[in-house]
Amino acid sequence: MLLNSLIDMTVPFCAADILELVTCSLHICSLGSSLLSACGVATLDGTIVENESAVPGGWPWRAALNVSGSVSCSGSLISNEWILTAAHCISPADLNTTVVHLGLDNEATWRLADIVRHPLYDSVTFENDICLLKLAAPVNFTTDIQPICLAAADSTFYNGISSWVTDNDPTGKQQNAKVLIQTLQRINAPIMGNNECQCYHQPQNITGNMICAGRLGGGRNLCQGDSGGPLMSKSGSTFIQSGVVSWGIGCAQPSNPSVYTRVSSFHKWINDTVTGMTPGFISFVSSGNDSDLNFTCPSEPPFLDLLPPFPAFPTFPPFPAFPTFPPFPAFPTFPPFPAFPTFPPFPAFPPFPTFPPFPAFPPFPTFPSRPCDPNSPSLSCNSENLIHFTNFVALSILALVLHAFVGSG
Repeated sequence: MLLNSLIDMTVPFCAADILELVTCSLHICSLGSSLLSACGVATLDGTIVENESAVPGGWPWRAALNVSGSVSCSGSLISNEWILTAAHCISPADLNTTVVHLGLDNEATWRLADIVRHPLYDSVTFENDICLLKLAAPVNFTTDIQPICLAAADSTFYNGISSWVTDNDPTGKQQNAKVLIQTLQRINAPIMGNNECQCYHQPQNITGNMICAGRLGGGRNLCQGDSGGPLMSKSGSTFIQSGVVSWGIGCAQPSNPSVYTRVSSFHKWINDTVTGMTPGFISFVSSGNDSDLNFTCPSEPPFLDLLPPFPAFPTFPPFPAFPTFPPFPAFPTFPPFPAFPTFPPFPAFPPFPTFPPFPAFPPFPTFPSRPCDPNSPSLSCNSENLIHFTNFVALSILALVLHAFVGSG
C-alpha cells in the first residue's frame, strides 16, 4: 500500500493521509486535530556512551510494564495505541492487572485493552517470543513520549553492527516504575551473527527468528527486568528496533551474548495485528560483507580464552592414619553334643489266641401240624402252652452255648 511504503521509506516525512503528504517540522506532522509523530527520534546529548545514565527523555518509546504490582518487564511504543514486548513477559490472564508506564518521571499510565501473543510462541525454546499490547486509550505524543521505528522484513544486521539496549535496573533492586525510568542506563551491544552466537549457546537452537548481541568479554549486559525491551540500531539519526529482549544466560557473563527476537521476521504479523496507526517500518541495510556466513565454531569452546584462570586448588594435609584395632578374640570351642542313648526295641506282642469254631446247632425238631382245637390243650392253640414251649427252647440254646464255652477252655 502507498501509505505503508511511504512510512517505510522515509523518516522526515509522515503519512497523514493517502492523498496528502506534507513535510514535517521537527518530525511531527499536523493535519487538522490529529497528530502523527515520526518514529525513532530520540533526545540525546551527542555520542552514546557506555554505561551512562540515559538522558531524561532520551528514550521516549521506552515502556515499563507493571504486572500485578511488580515491574518485571519492559516494552517499546510503536504507535499511538500499541506496545511491543516479549511473549514470556505477560499472558492474556494479566489483562486486568497490568499497567503500562510511559514518559519522563513515569508521567503517564495506561491500562490495556488487549494482549496478543504470537500464536506460535514456544515457552521452552523461546521461538516467536513476541507480543503486542493494545492500550485502552490512544497516546498523545509529546517530546517525552514517541514511537520507535521497526526493522522491515528486508533488513540486514551484520556481525559487529553497533546496537544499544537500556538497562531497566542497574542495581537489580528496583521495582518502582518511576525510579526505573529515571535510572535507565544505555549499554552498547554489538550485533553477533547467529552462527557465532550458536557456538556460545549449545545445545539451545538460535533460529532465524532470533538475533544476538553482546560483548564476548562480559561487562554490562542485560538482566532480569530488561525482558521485552528494544535492541536498537541507528540509521543516520533515526533509531530502528532490531530486536526484543528475549533470553540469555546470567548477567554480564563472558561469552554469553544475549538473545533477542528478530523484529524483521515479524513484519507481516505486526502489520496484520496492529489496528489504527501503522507502525513505522524502515529497512536497515548493513554495508560490506557478513563475516558470520562462513563462521564455524572452534574446536575448543571459544569462551575458554576469555575466562580468567581458575585459582589453584588448595593443598590439604593428608588424612590421619586410621587407628589399628586389636583383633577380635577367638570364639570359644564348645564340646560336641552328647550322643543320644540307644533304646532297646519294643518287645513283640504275643499272637492272639485262636478260638475253635462254634458248634453247629442241631436242627430244630419238626412238629406236625394239625388243626387247632380250641378245646384242646395243645401248643398250637393254647397261648400258655406256647409260652412254656418258648422258654424251653431258650434254655436249651443257653445250655448248648455254655457247654461249648466250658468245653473249649
